[in-house]
Amino acid sequence: MEQHSAVLRSFGLTFAQGVQGISRSWGNLHFRFTSSTAVLILRSGMLFYRSAKGRSWIDAVCFSESTAYLVHEMGGILQLGQASLWLLVEQSG
Repeated sequence: MEQHSAVLRSFGLTFAQGVQGISRSWGNLHFRFTSSTAVLILRSGMLFYRSAKGRSWIDAVCFSESTAYLVHEMGGILQLGQASLWLLVEQSG
């Protein structure tokens, strides 16, 4: 039980620091624009995946987030082979 409360406490502190960082940075126009754009892209991906595939909201969130991460890691450009592999793995899941 002690370990469980330590994990929750750590999560709470990390979450509070994240909220504090966002609130401090929100005054920066570039931060607001970038954050809003990222949220809109993730949300549109979630809505498309949910409606096109009929999957749950949790699956839609995971797919949208992992796709955004993959595109980021590949430098914003997916090679044809990498994109095909990603779609093949997604379709089989």
